[in-house]
Amino acid sequence: MLVVTDSCNLRCKYCMLGGGYEGFKPLRGKHMNWDTAKKAVDHFIALNDGPTFQSMHDRKINIAFFGGEPLLRGELIKQVVCYAKKLEKPGCGYWIDFSMTSNLTGLTPEMARFLIEHEVGLQVSIDGPKTEHDKYRVGPEGQGSFDLMMQHLKMLYELDENYFKQRVRCVVTLNGNSNLTKIKKFFESGAPHIPRIAFLGMVRDMETSTFHKAFPFDPKRLSKQYFELLKEYLKRKKSKAPVQKGEFLYHLFEEPLENIYKRVMTSGMLERTHYTGSCQPGRRFAVSTDGKFHICERINEEFPLGDVEKGIDWDQCRSVMARYYHALPDCDHCWARALCTSCVAHNCEKNGFDFEHRCNHIRIELAHKLRTLCALLEEVPDAFKTGDPLIDRHAMINEPS
Repeated sequence: MLVVTDSCNLRCKYCMLGGGYEGFKPLRGKHMNWDTAKKAVDHFIALNDGPTFQSMHDRKINIAFFGGEPLLRGELIKQVVCYAKKLEKPGCGYWIDFSMTSNLTGLTPEMARFLIEHEVGLQVSIDGPKTEHDKYRVGPEGQGSFDLMMQHLKMLYELDENYFKQRVRCVVTLNGNSNLTKIKKFFESGAPHIPRIAFLGMVRDMETSTFHKAFPFDPKRLSKQYFELLKEYLKRKKSKAPVQKGEFLYHLFEEPLENIYKRVMTSGMLERTHYTGSCQPGRRFAVSTDGKFHICERINEEFPLGDVEKGIDWDQCRSVMARYYHALPDCDHCWARALCTSCVAHNCEKNGFDFEHRCNHIRIELAHKLRTLCALLEEVPDAFKTGDPLIDRHAMINEPS
């Protein structure tokens, strides 16, 4: 993950960089230069050429561009893509997939054609219809970004419909003031230039966030809308109507329930090696504008794990995880441990890790999901069956030997 800039042409009210969270860096106008980007790519390729992966052939590895707003560094992105493509080892080694997360307001026809030509995956930030999107996704003068973003989505669709359908997705951020009914209707409108959803996120620490201190919300109103949509989802599942990936209801309900139902079952044979849902440092890296390695793009700058000059500091990786674990004295006794979605990035603060009320919130949320899942499976036992016995473990268990 190359953070090619920490500048942005928007000032989204809930953005970590824009001041929506305490403990995260502000927009500082810093950009990654070509020397730093090249060294980061070289390090990434060297890792994939190393002995750990030599026996794994035809792998897809990913270089993603993040910000700030990465389109502010369009020329650097072009340099990185063209340079990295020359280092691919398809067939016997790996091929490189490129992606970018963008607000799309700065897309030019020239850049659009480059992204299409090199099949760069796009994740576009869309929070729903204009009335929802323009509440908080605004420019420096408070102007909405919806119209320009949609104009550029239409441009991409008209330039290459197949690319748009295959490689363009959207990221939706919900907050306490989101109108879930309007957002669902927007994504179900059938407009060809509205991408399918890739990820549905929620403003972190809804009840206590800096964002919601400035923009308070009514929990009862949000809860009412949520449960109305839950009834609609359950009705569809009970009628055996499919809920497809990319739909709003899929990412709001189906995906979290499916993740529980299809989780890896160890039957006590394997010991969970780490607490919570945190990935281990080193699984992926975000490279900041100054060339430092971080656990991911969502964490603050308090836990660097190396840099493009010296490489990965594995001792520091172990130290960060030790600090994380020691901040969780009761984690190994928690009933929700194996299904916990909390991670290092969720709990990072300025001077360490602070879980505050998050653990209890996760337990409440998980208990609701488990109740919903059990109630659904009692009425529709095959609600999450795919027909593939390698996936449907219950079918494998019931299969005669």
